Amino acid sequence: MLPKKLFVLLVFTLIKLSASAQALCIVDGLLTPDSILYVTSDEMRSEDAPAIIGNRINGISKYAIKSISVIDKDSVLNKNTVFCYGIQRDIVIIRTNSLALFDWVVDGKQVLPRRPLNVIEYKISPHLLHKSLPKGINEKNIKDVNIVFRNGEVRPEARSTIYISTRKKKH
Repeated sequence: MLPKKLFVLLVFTLIKLSASAQALCIVDGLLTPDSILYVTSDEMRSEDAPAIIGNRINGISKYAIKSISVIDKDSVLNKNTVFCYGIQRDIVIIRTNSLALFDWVVDGKQVLPRRPLNVIEYKISPHLLHKSLPKGINEKNIKDVNIVFRNGEVRPEARSTIYISTRKKKH
């Protein structure tokens, strides 16, 4: 049998942990693993939520966050909503704007990619980099790829950038 003070402390700790438990994060429609973004629903309800996300995801500034919605698991269960599995934690839905997209620079010139690629997509699936290569760039001709993540950038317009250098064709 636990002493009364220890029992009260344990109950209080469990209530606090359940109130600020890890939330299920969905960024731009992608389920984001806890290893990439670990946030609680209480943090996402605060005014500093964009800055918290910007600090925890390397490569996204707080200016890249368009909107944050927190769906409480208890409110979902009380409504006539159907999910594939039981909701065990709160859901945080984050939408980003174009500042979360990579800029592409090939041989010193800024170019457009085949398909836009944002930092979250790259962190979840790095192979998408090959599918997003700009037109006219053959993987065999790539000499070097450098990715510069902008984290904590003061300028709101700063984006993470992919620098690609290619082998010049011999004529």
